[in-house]
Amino acid sequence: MKKLLLTGFGPFHTHESNSTFEVTNLLDGTIIGPFEVTGVILPVVFEEVFPTLKESIEKNSPDVIVLTGMAWGRDEISLERIAINLIDSERKDNNGVQYTETKISENGENAFFSTLPLQKIKSTLDQLDIKVSFSNTAGTYVCNQIMYKCLEFLKSEDQKIPAGFIHLPPDKTLKSESSWDIQDLSKAMEELIKALKY
Repeated sequence: MKKLLLTGFGPFHTHESNSTFEVTNLLDGTIIGPFEVTGVILPVVFEEVFPTLKESIEKNSPDVIVLTGMAWGRDEISLERIAINLIDSERKDNNGVQYTETKISENGENAFFSTLPLQKIKSTLDQLDIKVSFSNTAGTYVCNQIMYKCLEFLKSEDQKIPAGFIHLPPDKTLKSESSWDIQDLSKAMEELIKALKY
């Protein structure tokens, strides 16, 4: 059976929880399609997020990596196409650190594209009437940072592991006007994962 590493984040900023924390914990240890899912919660901390992910990759040797984060202003699942070599955070991380116009990797590439089959994912979710769209910006905060660092690391290690970032909307417990509850988001992620079979 193939192994899928699914990551989420814990609470950050003023948010009491995080939809990706809940979804990742719900799916941890489950079997979805051809994948055994291992869920890992990453810290919303610039200096700690990639070391935590790297340790998880080395420990689990996944066949696919799906990173997730919460996009407060969105009400659909966002398939992130690209991560750019920039941190320019409007808010501090959970350790109180803030960066302005700072490169993630000093001598790194300007950007990395997701290596997940995004068109296949979108077609699958569209057929199920699950709200989904492509996104051309993962922001300039920790979400973009970890997508960039993950793809940079896999390239540097010559590991042909499909990887990318998915933004989930907040659920109703966090944002009353949201059209999603945690079960809806979990089911959507299950269908997304099923679409990753090769």
